[in-house]
Amino acid sequence: MLRAIANWVSFWICRASILALGGYLLPVIIGTRRHMATVALLFVINLFFGWTVIGWLACLLWAVYGRTTAEDAHWQRIAQHEPLAGERSRPAPGRVHLASRAACRYVWRRPSNQYGG
Repeated sequence: MLRAIANWVSFWICRASILALGGYLLPVIIGTRRHMATVALLFVINLFFGWTVIGWLACLLWAVYGRTTAEDAHWQRIAQHEPLAGERSRPAPGRVHLASRAACRYVWRRPSNQYGG
């Protein structure tokens, strides 16, 4: 009888420990599932500062709203002026289409004041 109670208690202690560890590492799990570029740094910071409530919340927010590798690749592709899938090629840097130049002239026209200046 005593052995059955000990087995039951140890089972629930192990189960609670696994759930607590999963909750503690929840920011790292979310960061890994989102393919974050800085998941290793997130793990280290969560490991050392996650025991504080503020540190854990900061890691959780970082995991939810942090940059992913897909976002980094997207912005890098835009910076290199590579066309996206299904998009026409863009002009070389420093060259502007005539239509774009006219649109820019229209939008960025210097506002005149009420006295004609």
